[in-house]
Amino acid sequence: MLKNYDNDQITSLAYTGSLIKGTAHNLNTPLSSILGRADILRLRLDRVVDRITDPVAMQEFEKCRRDVNLIIENSNRVSSIVKNAVHRSITAIQNDSKPVNIACLLRDDLEFFLSDMEFKHNTEKKFSIDTSVPVIMGAHVHFSNSFTEILENAQAAMLGNETKIFTVSVQSEAGSIVVVMSDNGCGMDEQTRLTMIHTLEHPSDSAAGPLSGLARVAVMLQLYNPRFQVERSAGITTVTVALPLPE
Repeated sequence: MLKNYDNDQITSLAYTGSLIKGTAHNLNTPLSSILGRADILRLRLDRVVDRITDPVAMQEFEKCRRDVNLIIENSNRVSSIVKNAVHRSITAIQNDSKPVNIACLLRDDLEFFLSDMEFKHNTEKKFSIDTSVPVIMGAHVHFSNSFTEILENAQAAMLGNETKIFTVSVQSEAGSIVVVMSDNGCGMDEQTRLTMIHTLEHPSDSAAGPLSGLARVAVMLQLYNPRFQVERSAGITTVTVALPLPE
C-alpha cells in the first residue's frame, strides 16, 4: 500500500494526534485511582486470609483475589497503552536529533499496533528484538514513521491471506543496526522488487508534494546512510534496513 497525503489529511492527522494525547492524559487520573484501590484491596485480602476457616468461604475468597489480580494486570496493560499513546503523540512532532534505541522504538510501535484487532488476533507474529543494541543519534519520528510505513505495507499485502505471518528482528551486526521485516503477503514479481529497491535507493530529490510510501521511507532515513535490501522467496517478502553506527 503506497499512500499519499495531501495538506488537509496532514492537518487532520495532526489534530487526531492532539486528541489522542489529551484523551490519554484524561485517562491517567481515573486509571491511577483504580490501580491504587486495587492494590489496597489486594493487601487487605492478604491480611484476612488466615482468618477464613470455612472451605466455601475460602473458595469465594480465592475467586475475589484472582479477580483483583486480573483488574491490576489489565489496568497495568491499559496504563502501558496510554503511556505509549502519549509518547507517540509527543515524538510524532519532534524532529530534533537524540539518542534512539531502534529496538525499543520498534518494540513500542509494535505494541501500539496491537490495537488493530486484525494484527492482534489474526496475524502470527514472530519477534526477535534485541533491546541491548547501541543507540543511534537521530529523530525518533524519522525511524518510527519509516518502520510503520513498512509494517502497514506488509499488513496490506497480507490482507487476503487466511494465514498471516509477520516477522521482525532487530540486532546489531557488523557495525550497523539491522532491522528485518518480512511477511507472507501477495508477494511481487522481479520487476516490482527492482522498482522497490530503486525507489528506496534513489528517492525524490525533494520531499515537497506527495511521495509514495517507500519514497517517504527513503527520504526520512537518508540522513542516516541506510542500506536497503528487498528479497522475495517462497512467498515471503523481506525488507532489510541497515543503519550504520558511528565509528
